[in-house]
Amino acid sequence: MKDIYRLPVLSILFAAKSTKGFGFDSYPKVHPSLKESASAQEHLQISVKFDIGIDKESQERGPHLYLNGLELKFCNDDIALSPPEGNQNYPKLPGINGPRPNLSTGGKHLEVISSPSFIDHQGIQNVDFKNGCWEMLWREDAPAGTVVCGFDIPNKVNPDIVC
Repeated sequence: MKDIYRLPVLSILFAAKSTKGFGFDSYPKVHPSLKESASAQEHLQISVKFDIGIDKESQERGPHLYLNGLELKFCNDDIALSPPEGNQNYPKLPGINGPRPNLSTGGKHLEVISSPSFIDHQGIQNVDFKNGCWEMLWREDAPAGTVVCGFDIPNKVNPDIVC
């Protein structure tokens, strides 16, 4: 049986046109433009590069993995992520599966147009990204929200052998 590695890989900030300040409600409310902003992302295509391997505490490089060539397309079709009908084909997302699911658009499909690759001693190696999904989170009165993406990486990638 193959190991499945789940990787939340992307966090993008976006800003509101106007802000009202920071609220300190005990239970935050969703931003009124959340659904509209999420729908506007449909068909958006982005390219992503990863530079993985810096130790956060020491800021020193350990084993290094540079992934290049990931291309994604945001789709607007919903995927069920929360129990009991949760779709086990997709990784869990922190908004819809977290303590404040009301602040999330819910999981949406993310099409992987092109999987990334890296170079090791054997040449170019492709990294298979599967089951892409995304969600947008935005609290009322917050100046910005977040887009979070998640993927499955079905095959182990060993950064120790990467050039």
